[in-house]
Amino acid sequence: MISCQNFGQLNILADLPNELKEVSGTEVLRNSNIIWMINDGGNKSTLFGVSEKGKIKKEIEIKAKNTDWEDLTTDEKGTIYIGNFGNNTNSRKNLRILKMIKSI
Repeated sequence: MISCQNFGQLNILADLPNELKEVSGTEVLRNSNIIWMINDGGNKSTLFGVSEKGKIKKEIEIKAKNTDWEDLTTDEKGTIYIGNFGNNTNSRKNLRILKMIKSI
């Protein structure tokens, strides 16, 4: 198959630090070179700003429990939204989307 000729030929661009051991969401704001990341549930409630080389440049503590954070997105104003809606066992009833009050 022609479409699979380069399968497995990946280049490592960066290694992430130990603080980012279970990343479950990433987002890049328009006109920014910072990659925003969150860890999955059970980790600290922190939003990490990471360089393209994998170095943590910013850490923002979020005043909400990381029950099971799964994804990030932004709007046109640069507001970040965190999806606290992981539900692997389909037992959660408190699924939420967190909106950061201040744009980054």
